[in-house]
Amino acid sequence: MSVLKIVIADTSRDFCESLTGYIRFRKGLEILGASGDGEKAVQLIQKKTPNLLVMNPMIENSMALLSYIHKSGVSLNSLTFPQVKGRFIVPLSPEWSSPPGEMASQVVNLSEYIRNILEPVSTAEYDAALEVQISNLMRQLGIPAHLKGYQYLRRAIIMAMKDPAVMDGVTKILYPDIAKCYGTTASCVERAMRKAIAVAWERGNIDFLQYYFGCTKKPQMAKPTNSEFIATVADILYLRQDHAELLACV
Repeated sequence: MSVLKIVIADTSRDFCESLTGYIRFRKGLEILGASGDGEKAVQLIQKKTPNLLVMNPMIENSMALLSYIHKSGVSLNSLTFPQVKGRFIVPLSPEWSSPPGEMASQVVNLSEYIRNILEPVSTAEYDAALEVQISNLMRQLGIPAHLKGYQYLRRAIIMAMKDPAVMDGVTKILYPDIAKCYGTTASCVERAMRKAIAVAWERGNIDFLQYYFGCTKKPQMAKPTNSEFIATVADILYLRQDHAELLACV
């Protein structure tokens, strides 16, 4: 499979790091370097000879880069790939402005990822989607939705995914915060969670428990503690969400 070799010209460090991370773990894409200066970007292109440039036209010394692109025979006004929220995906040779099918698909995916970086999903939409994923997983594990511990565990998992540091203070931070939300006590939260996990280990789907918790689901092994359960489920969902591209390559 042909490889898209990419240079990034952008002053935003966060944007460059995020895009570099995405490219690093995708088959068919290779990051050759990044620069926030137009003149240095030109030198990078000449040295590394990429076939694609992701560019913010507002970078320092941008005229040097725009002039180089123009001399290469590529027009920013007639690109196959549209502007993505202030960034351009630029083919670095006129012959490559319409890539073959598989490469064109890579460019579409790259455009969509850039759009997601620059237009992130709202907090409300993220929380709603996360609740659905957690609920589905907990039902698979065998925790009935009518149990109070089900609601408490879901809340705890969301908190752990947003701020892993809460797992360092389960009894002093996590339980009290959840208790405050539901108008109960920290000890009731801890007990309800423990009961919900016990129900899953007594009546749940052994195959799912074995798959997700590995050696924990063995006759000689006790069920996980509340914190172990919360951390494991949060880690599973973290990998599903933030490393979907990496997992697809394994």
